[in-house]
Amino acid sequence: DTRDLYESLVKCLCENVDRILYPSAHIMFWLSTDLDTILWTREYLQKNSDFLIQPKLLVWHKSCGSGMVPDARRRPRNTYEVALMGSRGDRFILKPVNSSYAGPLQSKRLHPSEKPEPMLKHFFEMFVNENTSILDPTAGSGSALRAADALGAKRLMGLEIDEEFCKAANGSIIRARQLREASSKVKSDA
Repeated sequence: DTRDLYESLVKCLCENVDRILYPSAHIMFWLSTDLDTILWTREYLQKNSDFLIQPKLLVWHKSCGSGMVPDARRRPRNTYEVALMGSRGDRFILKPVNSSYAGPLQSKRLHPSEKPEPMLKHFFEMFVNENTSILDPTAGSGSALRAADALGAKRLMGLEIDEEFCKAANGSIIRARQLREASSKVKSDA
């Protein structure tokens, strides 16, 4: 997306935070690894909302070595992505986990920006349990929703502008649940 679109989405979040999030909630979102974008986002959220943004970024290192090369003659391959994490109302985490995760891209992806479920589960262990309501406002493939569902989240909500991605995400959540149920049944029968 363009920087203007990104900034308008961050501003919209801050303007509507009381309509979107509980007074006590966690927030985690992936953003460009561009330092200007990271600093702008952190500063904007801290000045225009009641989020307590953690000083450290969450980092996913793509251990398969894949990533974009923005300028092959001047820059290295970008093999990581970062997320900001914060909270409203000084909310505690459930469990401390490492702030970085090394893992490959999924071999079969439903969406170009899809994050791998094992990585999302790793970070979500900090704040997803059976009482969690999760909102993914850019749901894409639904991988964040599948990861939260696998950790027992009470309610899943996702928004996706592309109808085909939305259908694929819904189907993938249903299939993931069916696989977990079948696996659980096999284990209980053993």
